[in-house]
Amino acid sequence: IKKNKEWVKNNQEKIKEYRKTYYRKNRIKKQAREAVNRAIKKGLLRRPNRCERCGIKCKPDAHHWKGYEKENQLEVQWLCKECHLTKYV
Repeated sequence: IKKNKEWVKNNQEKIKEYRKTYYRKNRIKKQAREAVNRAIKKGLLRRPNRCERCGIKCKPDAHHWKGYEKENQLEVQWLCKECHLTKYV
């Protein structure tokens, strides 16, 4: 973890360029993530304190399991990092 923090600290320009390129290619994903964050702030969505798949207590990620399109942006499954990264979702 210390190595990762150090790498991030030393590669800010590389990270900034990667993010810019990624979001340019994935506009719909970015819009969906922003919609979820706005809904949480407005109180329209509530982030639980447990993963919906394994039940572990955590700060789960919003998983857009129906896709990122406008009609599905707020239909999310709340998953811990481990469950979110697995392919069986």
